[in-house]
Amino acid sequence: MSGGDYRWHRKVNQAMGGTIVYGATGVSGTAVVSGATGVTNFGIHVQIVDIHITTGASGVTWALLDSSGSNQIWGPLAMDLAGTSLHYDFGDAGVQLPTGASLQISGSASGVGATFTWEGYRAYKGGASVGNFLASGASGSPP
Repeated sequence: MSGGDYRWHRKVNQAMGGTIVYGATGVSGTAVVSGATGVTNFGIHVQIVDIHITTGASGVTWALLDSSGSNQIWGPLAMDLAGTSLHYDFGDAGVQLPTGASLQISGSASGVGATFTWEGYRAYKGGASVGNFLASGASGSPP
């Protein structure tokens, strides 16, 4: 039981997250967030996202989505005012991306500089069976 503890999920599962600095060219199109690449049989859970805009550009928006294309996680976010900070807290369990999907950031155009920080974890969601084996010297059949 987590009891609302963000660190519990990251400790029990595989902690993920990081900070990426995008220069004034920013993001144009869609790019996988560094360190947030999906893995077969695992789901990424995004808990917290912080974006600090260092160079704004009028009319440019960013959005967070998953690589399956089925979910927009957050956005579109107006990226026009330098010095603006955007924060979103998805709760201690986080928002789950589809199994195997990567976290992506999508920009409507280039021209925005920002620092992007995220925290979350990767959890096993099923797949190949590990099997059940008896301890050495034990008799009987596995449960």
